[in-house]
Amino acid sequence: MSIYPTKRDWWLMAILWPLAIFFIYVTFTVHTEQAAPWMKVFATCFFGIMSLLIIALVAWPGFIIYSLDPEYLTIKVGPFKSKVEITQIIEVYPTRNPLSAPAMSLDRLKIRISSSRFGALISPVNKQAFIEELAGYAPHLELRGDRLVKIES
Repeated sequence: MSIYPTKRDWWLMAILWPLAIFFIYVTFTVHTEQAAPWMKVFATCFFGIMSLLIIALVAWPGFIIYSLDPEYLTIKVGPFKSKVEITQIIEVYPTRNPLSAPAMSLDRLKIRISSSRFGALISPVNKQAFIEELAGYAPHLELRGDRLVKIES
């Protein structure tokens, strides 16, 4: 099994680090505000959890990873995991689609899946190595430049 970490865009990190610092600041200063006690507890918990999540996203390389084995593409985001059968993949191609995805970069791969209308958007650091390994596991797909396409019968 090969593991591919997500690529991280510098501009996204430049947004997320200050946001994390702001959330940490709010977490530790919200108790000084004039508000109901339950509101202070809620705000402290909310901003504390959000700051931990953002720090995990930007500082922990293993928070978003993609792994390939002969049967599955596994997309792992923190404690959540999604598996895609290699036989269900019908196309893989580069995209810069900004839709929400388990990816920390806009330099992405769109994975079209026969059982899903939406597929998956991922951003492995080494896209070409990922595509080549996937091509080795998927005899029903053909490598054409930087794309994998289904072989017509």
